Formats: sequence, structure tokens, C-alpha cells
Amino acid sequence: MKLFHGRPWWMWALPTFGLVLLGLIPLFLVSGGRAIFNSADGDYIEVILDPAEPGYESFVLPTPSHLTLGIDDEGNLSMVAIMSLGPNDTGGALLLLPPKTGVSDGRTIADAYEDGGIKAVEFALGEILAIGFTTTNEMTSGTWRSYIGPVAPVDVVLGDPLHEESGIGQMMVIESSCCPYKGNIAIDVEEVGEFINWGTREDSGYLRVTRQQDFLKAWIAELATVNDALAVPGEIDKGFGRMVWGLSRGEVVLVNVPYVPTPEAETVDLEVLREVIVEMVPFPTSGFSEERSKVRLLDGVGGLDLAGEYSQGLVKAGGQIVVIGNALEYGVETQIIYHVATDSGIAEKFKEALGGGVVIFEPLTDTAFDLTAVIGTDLDDGSKIGK
Repeated sequence: MKLFHGRPWWMWALPTFGLVLLGLIPLFLVSGGRAIFNSADGDYIEVILDPAEPGYESFVLPTPSHLTLGIDDEGNLSMVAIMSLGPNDTGGALLLLPPKTGVSDGRTIADAYEDGGIKAVEFALGEILAIGFTTTNEMTSGTWRSYIGPVAPVDVVLGDPLHEESGIGQMMVIESSCCPYKGNIAIDVEEVGEFINWGTREDSGYLRVTRQQDFLKAWIAELATVNDALAVPGEIDKGFGRMVWGLSRGEVVLVNVPYVPTPEAETVDLEVLREVIVEMVPFPTSGFSEERSKVRLLDGVGGLDLAGEYSQGLVKAGGQIVVIGNALEYGVETQIIYHVATDSGIAEKFKEALGGGVVIFEPLTDTAFDLTAVIGTDLDDGSKIGK
């Protein structure tokens, strides 16, 4: 299944911002070029500072990713939001999942939360998505009130109806043959918890997610109009505060995946979901249950867009890009080099993901990476398997 009918995922931006996320959330690099990663061998290599020169290397910082869980007044899971940030914490992507989304063995995200709280949800999502989250948090009605207070009321364009039974009353009402609350509404501080959490047995998880998306679009758009970080209570250098403030500082994508609702669960194509997550979090860390292989990705041609064209295939195949740079010389062919004998199978998997190359065993110890992938002249043809 091709998500979004083959169109680039970043085109699904928040229309109120004119938002379009860059084709790929770019690299987060530690300052300064490096070429001394094989220190265990005792070799000295001159440090290269020019990113265009052979031998330049730099560490890659993981894409900031965050899991937020909304909790209703009865202690039940009402919202699941996955967020990621772009470079310099500017813009990013946002995905909401219904709590009844199935994860494994007939269990849902809500079941995981009921059994073990946010850690169990983090484990369950990490298991099916093969990523770890930089930070996590829970949002109750009280925390929602404190967060939107500085910019309340939040004007929301409600795409789906909200019934009278929701308890939301102070709204700009648009007449409807269906429901009194549809169209332009204003969510005040005291109403935000009920607005986000409300649902009925007849109300599908998808519709509640849609309302939550409508609110988050409006709130982030409101934050985008202010420059004072005090508009987000608490710290903006970590956790939920960092994510929403960063999203409001730049271009944002609101991501959707198709669901099939059933009485027991919301069924989602997990392969599609994994594809979306890799695009949202192009440089992930390992989750609880699955350790990713750490990869040094090198340009063996000169001038290749390693992050935009080649890294994603390795990430989908189970890699975590930790070092990126240039080979010691240009004009070489593609090589997948594994440094521990037990990683031969992973090396073959990476070769398949890239669409070519020679697998080589080169023993190294005490390095920052498990395998090295050198993209050579034989793959510099625009095909880029794994894009």
C-alpha cells in the first residue's frame, strides 16, 4: 500500500500555517568534523574540518521524538500523540492514534496503558514501531488547562460534530441539522479537558482523534503568533513544552494514517504506520525490545545527499545512523562493512536495502558503530532503494 497515493508525505501540512515540512527532517549534527572513531586500533588520523573533504565525519544526534498520552477524569487513556521536531527545534511532525489502536495479540494501546501505564505504552509502541522516544508525558484535564491558559480561549474550526452531551457549552454555535456544536468554536480553559477527552459508545476513536487534531492545530497556530516562551508553562528545553514550542516555531506536518474501525479495536496497517514513523523520525533510537544496529554512513562519491537519499533504507532495515561523513577517498564502490562476526546477517540485510554493494568483514573493537556503509559510484544513479 502506498501511503497518500504516492504523493510526498510532507505535503499534508497544516493549512492554517501554510505549513510544509522539508522533504526530510535534516540531520542534527554535533559541531565539528571528526575522523578519529577507531581509537581502539591506536591509529592517529588527522581531523578533517571541511564537510566536503574526504575523511570528514561527524556524530548524528537522534531526531527529537516524544510520546504524549491524554488521560480523562476517570483515569482512562483518551489520546495518543507522537511528535517529532525538525532541526534546531523548529517545526516538525505530529501523529495522533486512537487509544483503541491494536498493537499485538488482540491488545490495544488502551489495554497496555491499563496494565502498566505510560511505560507499558512506550514499550508496546516501541515494539511495533522499532523506535524509542526521547521523552514522554501524560496530560490530564488539569495539565491541559495550565498549558492553554496563557493563550485561551483557543478558536477551533471543528470539522466533525460535537454533541450536546459533551458538556461543552460556551461556544460560538453554528446551526446544524445534526449537532449544535460544529464549525467555529472557542475553547476556554475550563472546557479544554472535556473537549479533548469526550466520547460516547457511538463515537468512533477516529472522530475523537479528528477533534483532537483540530484543537492541536488551532493551539499550535495560536502559539505561532507569539514570541514569548512564557506562553508555554514550564520548561521549553525538554519534554512536552519543548515539543509544542518547537512545533509552533516552524513548519509542521499533521500526519494521518488510515484506520478500519471494529467494535474491539481500530485496525491500522502496521507497515504503513512504520513507513510514516521512519519519515517522521528519520534518525531514531532503539526501542525497549529491539536494539538497532549502529551505522556509520559514508559518502564514497563526493557531494551525495546521504541523509535525503540513502539513510532511510538503512533505518527501515533496522539501522541507527550514529556517524555520517565521507570515505577516506572518493571514487570507490559501495561497501557494507561489519565489524563483529555475528553481524554478517545484518550486513546482508543492509546490502539488500541499499540495492547493491560488497559485504566485507573488518574487525574493530570499542567503536561508536556496529557497521559501516560506504555509498559508492555504483549506487549513484538516482535509484536510491529505500527512499
